[in-house]
Amino acid sequence: MRRVPVRSAYDADLLLPSGAILVHVGPFKTGSSSLQMALHSRREEVLAHGVHYPGTGYRHLREIASLMGRGPRGVPTVPPEKWVEFVADIHQVDAQRTVVSSEGLSTAGTATVARLVEDLGPERVHVVRVERRLDRLLPSAWQERIKSSNETRTFVRFLDDVLTADPATSQGKPASFWVAHSLERFLARWGAVLPAERIHVVAADERDPRATSAVFERLLGLPAGMLDPSQRPNSSLTWERVELCRRLNEVFDEHGWPDRLRRRTLQGAIVGGLRDAGPSAADVRIPPVSGEHLRRTAELSAKRIELLTSSRVDVIGDLERTRVLDEEVAGVAPAEPPVSISIEAVATAVERLMMRQGSR
Repeated sequence: MRRVPVRSAYDADLLLPSGAILVHVGPFKTGSSSLQMALHSRREEVLAHGVHYPGTGYRHLREIASLMGRGPRGVPTVPPEKWVEFVADIHQVDAQRTVVSSEGLSTAGTATVARLVEDLGPERVHVVRVERRLDRLLPSAWQERIKSSNETRTFVRFLDDVLTADPATSQGKPASFWVAHSLERFLARWGAVLPAERIHVVAADERDPRATSAVFERLLGLPAGMLDPSQRPNSSLTWERVELCRRLNEVFDEHGWPDRLRRRTLQGAIVGGLRDAGPSAADVRIPPVSGEHLRRTAELSAKRIELLTSSRVDVIGDLERTRVLDEEVAGVAPAEPPVSISIEAVATAVERLMMRQGSR
């Protein structure tokens, strides 16, 4: 198997030039929350090392929603002045390096990307994206879409739609995953406004959870270990708990209940209760990608590695760690979703919902 040249995540020569603004675009389910929480919780410490993490929240969700003119469903529109104020804050602070981080930027169109670069400074902006193994990413992305994006497709149906679509050109619902995760679209959007050497792609290593945060520490000139990825564990739900949320999304759609209600009850309370509930004998893991889905995932994985190898952008980490192999998966769970769930899990979810309602 041919191996591609790499720059190690632990290389000492990753440091960005003084004055650089590092725009981190995710995408979703590639470890963004851990990085954002580390920067947020240590704002003063990182600033002491010359790194400005602007704003007050743990991520720049509202600021980027303001720039893009849209945000999560069920959330009030953010006025355009929020982005203007954010840009002013960045330019007013004399820092060696600045970080802007929002997974929402992974779905930004060419006009939004162009404005961001112009507003922040065409000579200062660097963009970074984390590339994760597709077979590990797909189950995480499906679960996250159910929890936060009103998804109603079963896991198998989701895989059917995603893996039969063309990542570069597909439109409509089958393309919803690729809008954020298509490497072709990312390179086209940012390559139109930035030189290749200021586009950075980090190859995630599933075996080394410290590798990705180590890259950001070296890009920003921070001490090793400062961006500890364990500060925000992003625990997953088991398959039957995700299925409950998926079915509730269907119920919301069937009744036409407003998105703000769904966000307050399902996303704001029930999901947290299901996460907090302890393990039970009814727990079932989301099955791995297998069969024809795995074969297609392996094909797409190989194409993504080939594309990055020939793109001339700055690749950090071993791309072979992102390669999916078309092999039989032992112990694959049945394709049919589970139909039972722990009573304790449901009780905890309802308790969380009622406590949230009582606090309003």
